[in-house]
Amino acid sequence: MYKQLTSKERHYIAIQLKRRISKNNIAKQLGVVILRSLERLLVILVSAVIDTIAQVYPIVLILKRPWAVNKRLIFGHWEADTIIGKARQGAIVTLDERVTKLKLAYPVESRHMSNVPATIIRLLKPLGHVVDSITYDNGKEFTAYQKVNNSIGCMSYFATPFHSWERGQNGPLKGE
Repeated sequence: MYKQLTSKERHYIAIQLKRRISKNNIAKQLGVVILRSLERLLVILVSAVIDTIAQVYPIVLILKRPWAVNKRLIFGHWEADTIIGKARQGAIVTLDERVTKLKLAYPVESRHMSNVPATIIRLLKPLGHVVDSITYDNGKEFTAYQKVNNSIGCMSYFATPFHSWERGQNGPLKGE
């Protein structure tokens, strides 16, 4: 039997989505099967998140990335991510080249926005002439991406919020 969600339930779902709780877990917590209503709400939230992010700092979404880069025809385009350590202690910055699948990793004490860009620069600066772009997720540790751009001389792209599959290169590395 289908039922409409109440405004309280919709508000609860919006809060849980902002906390990055999965749709399945939200449905279990509410004790319902959420189908179309959640999908509609998710679309509204994603567009609101994109607008908010664009106002906070000027980003270029992955949708603007050149076709040849998406098809992995050109060498020199990287994906960046972080792996969080056990008990949220420490992290590892990972970089993956999209064509050769070369993987670079370096440990950092925390995912703070000053540690991660410095580590990316440390890893990619020696390869500067073969770094044309870096694609990030929307984690706060990547908000200082312009520091990396200026140091290495590359472009930066960001995945659409809640679309982790757009950066499929380093998901298997993290066990996703």
